[in-house]
Parts: sequence; C-alpha cells; structure tokens
Amino acid sequence: MKEIIRMGQTGEIVQRIADVQGDDHLIRMWLQNKRSPNTRITYERAISLFFECVGHKPLQSVTLNDVQDFGAWLESGDCAYVDERGRARAIESDNSIKTYASAVKSLLSWGHNLGYLQFNVGRAYAPPKPKETLNERILTQEQVITMIALEQDERN
Repeated sequence: MKEIIRMGQTGEIVQRIADVQGDDHLIRMWLQNKRSPNTRITYERAISLFFECVGHKPLQSVTLNDVQDFGAWLESGDCAYVDERGRARAIESDNSIKTYASAVKSLLSWGHNLGYLQFNVGRAYAPPKPKETLNERILTQEQVITMIALEQDERN
C-alpha cells in the first residue's frame, strides 16, 4: 500500500490524500470518477488492452516508449477485444484510437497528480487526431428532398 500525502514547506504532513493499494486499486479509484457507465466500460477496456500491450508491467514501471508502442498498436489495426456478447471487435476508427489512447493518458495523469506515479509519462504522447468527417455526413438539400419524397410511411 502506498500512502499518498502532501508535504508542507518545512517537511510536515499537510494532508493525507489517499491510500493506494496497487495498480488495480488506483484504476478502480480512477474509474469511480467517471460518471457515464459507457465511459467506465470503454476506459476499463482501454486500460486492459494497454496492460496487454505492455506485458502487464506495473504502472510505476511504464515508460513513454510503452505509451507510444500502445498508440502504434492501436493504429496498426491489429488491436482487438472481445465485447460483452463474446464477439471479437477490432479498434479501427480514428476516434476510437484517440479515445483509447486518451484513456491511458488520463489514468497516468491522475496517478501522477495523486503522487502514486513519480512521472507522468503519458504527458509527452500526443494521440492521433481523427480525420474531420463532418462534411461527409451532411446531406445536400437535394438529398433531403429526395429522401422525403421516397418515404412511403406518412408518419415519418
């Protein structure tokens, strides 16, 4: 267990922040701060994949190289997980890659801010920027009129 404290200028204990009993405990504490159940599931999956990528090494031994390797693995298209229905899912979209990499960066930052991790090795890593696709999703006026004209159900 690592007791995390804040010291004053003269070396006295000013505040006890947390008792962290290892990486799993830190991760559980971090996930508790995420309000959305979907965010918790996605972030937990991201961290699980990260540990798989780095050979399950302790967070205190993780380096920037490990974070960069994880990002490269995500971008390679070889990274996949098994969903709650037992189906294999590849992580392919730029947005998913950024989400997973950002989840790891968030955990490393949080662990460093608490004092559990001596360095924030994820700070120097920049996840890839997703391609801007908004213009691909906007329909033209002609497409909307055609879509409405072809609709056979009056309720729609």
